[in-house]
Amino acid sequence: MFEKAQQKVREAGVFVGDLHRDNLSSDQLAAYWSALLDAGYMVTEALEAEVDLLLKKQPTKPTYHSVFAGWHQTLTPADAEVFEVLQKVRGVEVHTTNTSTTFVTRVDEQRKPRDVPNDSTLRAIYASYMAMGMLAHQVTVGVLTYEFIVNATHRDPKVQALLTRFNQGGARTVLGAATDYAKLLTGLVAHVVAVYK
Repeated sequence: MFEKAQQKVREAGVFVGDLHRDNLSSDQLAAYWSALLDAGYMVTEALEAEVDLLLKKQPTKPTYHSVFAGWHQTLTPADAEVFEVLQKVRGVEVHTTNTSTTFVTRVDEQRKPRDVPNDSTLRAIYASYMAMGMLAHQVTVGVLTYEFIVNATHRDPKVQALLTRFNQGGARTVLGAATDYAKLLTGLVAHVVAVYK
């Protein structure tokens, strides 16, 4: 039971991993982001469909909407907002010609271990230079990262207000939102599975 929803949660995790790759192009980022949003939306759709099938056999069990509402009430306001916004943004992307997300690029400096050549002679030279302090063990590199804001234009005033409120904090990091969303999806599926055991 709930295999489809669990599969979609795993897919969402894969797309979050893809978003963690260094120096993604904007096209790659947009593709992985869209795939994550779609997987997240499909988690909720699959859960609702599977609960509807279960209720045909066990009509005394609670409805999906009441179980979802109970789970949603346990979320912090920030988590609830991320979940709702990313669910709505996917709908904007699919059902309108508007793009739902604007990505903002940024180059962050990160320290990483210096690459040492495989050639044994060069390796020895590098080692001696490092020992003398002429070469650092770590180097600073620029890593391309992305932040995003959402398109707040929407016909439904409640959705528009949600998206506008989300943007008020400024651009959000793609990786942070994606990671939080995947955790929330995992928590939702675990909650629903526990209720209908």
